[in-house]
Amino acid sequence: MSRSQLILTWSAAVSAAGLLFSETFGLRVLIYVFKPLTMVFIVAVALIGMKGDRKFYGTFVLLGLLFSLLGDILLMLPSNLFVQGLVSFLIAHLFYILAFSKGRNLRLKTLSWLPFLLLGVLIYGFMLPSLGEMTIPVLFYMIVILTMGWRAYTRWG
Repeated sequence: MSRSQLILTWSAAVSAAGLLFSETFGLRVLIYVFKPLTMVFIVAVALIGMKGDRKFYGTFVLLGLLFSLLGDILLMLPSNLFVQGLVSFLIAHLFYILAFSKGRNLRLKTLSWLPFLLLGVLIYGFMLPSLGEMTIPVLFYMIVILTMGWRAYTRWG
């Protein structure tokens, strides 16, 4: 990790602590500052880390982070932009899936996906009685998030 990345990482941590403090005490103005600022620091770390053979990975992680930042902003605004915020996060997760899948075996025979499937079935089963008209959208969103988690795990593992 470069010196710049280390400084930006610490800046993100301090900003995140400011966000937690602001959320705890309901300091709305500071939330509007620290929530996007934390993500801006994280995006900067990702930008600096994009080099050579990691360009594909870095580009898609960066796109995911930018859509996550947009989702954060849309969800924190007082206007009702909940659906737009969720769509932004959904797009972010699709970019993360692309990044984490590059150069990795997508075959399912290792059963590395099984814990994610079981977790998804348990959570979805618990939520299902209260979903109503959101049954299919929540299922789709959950599949995307679990796939992203599985691809991140296989990339790490």
